Amino acid sequence: MLNENSRTYRFPLYVILLTVLMLFSISNIPEDAEVFGMSIKEFNLFSDFPDAETESNRIVNPDNAENPVILKAGIMPEVDLNKNYITYQNINGLVRQVKIEGNTEQLKYFLDALKNSGSSGVRIAHIGDSIIEGDYITAEFRRILQQKFGGKGVGFMSVTSMDTKFRLTSNHKFSDDWQTYSLFGKKSKKYVYSLNGEVFIPAEGSSVSYELRKDYKSSSEFSVAKILFSGSGKSKVTITINDKNKEDINLTEASGITEAVKNLDKSAVKAEFKFKPSESLTVTGISLESNSGIIIDNYPYRGNTGAALSELSENSLKELNKLQNYKLIVLQFGLNAVAMKKSDYSDFKKKFSEGIKLLKKSFPETSIIMMGISDKSAKKGSAFVTDPVIKDLIDMQKEISKETNIAFWNTFEAMGGQNSMVKWVKNKPAYAHSDFTHFNKTGADKIGEMFAKTLIEKYAEYTK
Repeated sequence: MLNENSRTYRFPLYVILLTVLMLFSISNIPEDAEVFGMSIKEFNLFSDFPDAETESNRIVNPDNAENPVILKAGIMPEVDLNKNYITYQNINGLVRQVKIEGNTEQLKYFLDALKNSGSSGVRIAHIGDSIIEGDYITAEFRRILQQKFGGKGVGFMSVTSMDTKFRLTSNHKFSDDWQTYSLFGKKSKKYVYSLNGEVFIPAEGSSVSYELRKDYKSSSEFSVAKILFSGSGKSKVTITINDKNKEDINLTEASGITEAVKNLDKSAVKAEFKFKPSESLTVTGISLESNSGIIIDNYPYRGNTGAALSELSENSLKELNKLQNYKLIVLQFGLNAVAMKKSDYSDFKKKFSEGIKLLKKSFPETSIIMMGISDKSAKKGSAFVTDPVIKDLIDMQKEISKETNIAFWNTFEAMGGQNSMVKWVKNKPAYAHSDFTHFNKTGADKIGEMFAKTLIEKYAEYTK
């Protein structure tokens, strides 16, 4: 005869077994079946357990560092693809040549500047969500244009950053005594924000260093180092180039954004900046670049839909443009809008449009191109297909581009269109991570390559 303790321990076991049995039964109900007049969504109890192959692919280049953006998104399991799907040994069999559409007339600012790239700098801002974090996409985009039109360095660099473990083009270190405020992180009304959306406040002895990597040849060295800042008082900074050449620089007092420029006698690969600040010093960032050719700044807005652009300071943007003279702004947002409800789309569209209008007002002689959202897969039963909201977002992005009178490049179509992300993930080698959202280095380079070559083709047409 069972005692009371035996009954107590066995009851939870019965409940667990009954629950598993019910879930297993539900997982075998055909998709679109109806129970009591209600449609049942297909459910697979076992489909969300990642296999060994997936777990072994969690590591992200470079240096086998884990990308927190990818891991936060969640690693999806490998799946058996429909027989109609093809495993592409060469992604060139899938991708498509896509031309820039919309208002291409305003590309003249950028295309005219390219004619003089041999004697002056042609600066580009690549602004986007986590899809470009770590210099992903930007790195190859930059390499190809620098190879064609000249230029060195990685351009703008944040002082503190969350992408230091997986950044493709530099080894970036900073002391832990910096205060960081941003539009997409810890925000302070005390500060105004320029194109990078962040400001950095140093303490006595705060430092930051960058060593450029050799993976992308043209950006692996620089000949000009710049500090972008405001305020200053009696602030000083010690710049050390290649661990040996030191120089103390006094930072000139300025109410708006200004710069301190260090021109080098020969190209370098490493720079360290150590600050002795006044209370008013605010650092916008550092730039490692050249005096001529292509300079491309990577501005990742982690977790943002692009709405933060509308919160940038018009005065700060204009001050920055006097220094940087941007000729092209590339916008690449959308993935963070996928989770939004359709009822929120109008507010998203309104803020994103306001941000673009602000950029046009602040950079009146700068070309602007929106790169459309890339494909992202959602689960349908045990398979992955293009998320149904992707088409809606692309249509909205095209509307925004038309209404704000800028150009548009369809990243989704360039990838191969419907269900292309599944094929990028399953390709040998893989071109995207198993979150079915983010590109790995190989895939990011491919997107950067396709976009760069599209611009080069446009330039060839323009200069015929």
